[in-house]
Amino acid sequence: MYVNLQAGYFCTAASVVGDPIKCLAGRYGIEGMTNPQCTGGCEAGYYCEAGTTDMQPCGSSDVYCPALSVAPVPVASGYYTTPDDGDEALRTGQALCPIGSLSCLWTCASP
Repeated sequence: MYVNLQAGYFCTAASVVGDPIKCLAGRYGIEGMTNPQCTGGCEAGYYCEAGTTDMQPCGSSDVYCPALSVAPVPVASGYYTTPDDGDEALRTGQALCPIGSLSCLWTCASP
């Protein structure tokens, strides 16, 4: 592990001293990483921009974040985010709205 290497960056043995590399988008890193995989990949329900140190919650019920997300994904028109029984900020996917479902009107994006 490299001492004093900024969190969100990594260096390999081939890296030029003083030239750290940002952790890739979809991954996050703690201080002193030497692996291009950094600390790990963002879990479903979270996203990670390049060079980030922590997983960020996806946000709300109108976006979702599959594993390794680089940014929240807007829900498509006629769909709702899933799972719909958990924390709205940690949605991981989307599902087609049932035909004629009134309960889906407030969760589905409009065209």
